[in-house]
Amino acid sequence: MQNKRAIITGITGQDGSYLAELLLSDKIDVIGTRRCNHIPWELNPNLTNAQKIAKNNKANLSVFDLDLTSTSDIAKLVKSTNPDFIFNLAAQSHVGQSFLSPEYTLNVTGLGAVRFMDAMFESASNNCRFYQASTSELFGGTSNNVKLNSKSKFNPKSPYATAKLLAHQMGELYRKRGSFVSCGILFNHESERRGYSFVTRKITSTLAMIKKKRATHLTLGTLEPTRDWGYAPDYVIAMRDSLLIDYPASFVVGTGNTYSIKTFLLKTAQCLDISEDQLNHILILEKSNPRPIEVTNLIADESEALSLLNWKATTSLDAMIEKMVAHDMDLLK
Repeated sequence: MQNKRAIITGITGQDGSYLAELLLSDKIDVIGTRRCNHIPWELNPNLTNAQKIAKNNKANLSVFDLDLTSTSDIAKLVKSTNPDFIFNLAAQSHVGQSFLSPEYTLNVTGLGAVRFMDAMFESASNNCRFYQASTSELFGGTSNNVKLNSKSKFNPKSPYATAKLLAHQMGELYRKRGSFVSCGILFNHESERRGYSFVTRKITSTLAMIKKKRATHLTLGTLEPTRDWGYAPDYVIAMRDSLLIDYPASFVVGTGNTYSIKTFLLKTAQCLDISEDQLNHILILEKSNPRPIEVTNLIADESEALSLLNWKATTSLDAMIEKMVAHDMDLLK
């Protein structure tokens, strides 16, 4: 796929950095965008490997600050770069935070995607293919471990999920208008690059610090919600492949397995040789919850991605936790 060009919004995040590495290894030039800030993107640890891959594969990697609330800035970027692919991964992605700033969440996460799709639709060449990162939060949970697919009923329970639903449905509308827009409804996927505010990384990093005697307690909310957790580097393959198929589609990406936060916590403790008795002494459970409405159970119908993309998760939950713990322990050396 030489001489192809891709825009990745949110390139400095977990998914964006892994996707950049994947596309650069395919010899695709990558134009990344990030939130406007003053830290040189070259210093972002998530992009260190991407820079090496770009150099080794003679592909180009460039990163620009971009305001997703600016229609004109987005239109200028699409027109000036004339990309073959756009992967819209940028969002205000914290569910709890979305309750505190719903307007901003809707503007960036929902309307930001619409601005990109409209810029692509209005561009001189409409051959560009667009990937919209949707989320399992669209469903608002499931009961009795019923597996969810793209035809399941949506029931968003947060401003974040509502904003994502707007972007998802607008993607399907632009598809009907003739644009190539694929919407991947990705269930939870984690890695050693996950932000510290996410519960999985909070668990692995804090328990690693406790193991190294650099912290004494781990504070969490409820441990009962269950999630379908996968490994992020597996999931960006599905993102890429969704723009290489003959026809655009909406589809679910997940493992088909579900585990509680408590199970994730116990597995992480076991990986660090922290006993359950020790865990009980260091764990603090807060009754307050940043989510006024909790999504209790999510599990993917893994057959959809297998049928459409020939994709399935290859990294187990235990293997993912081991990678995250090893990374967090290395950071403390």
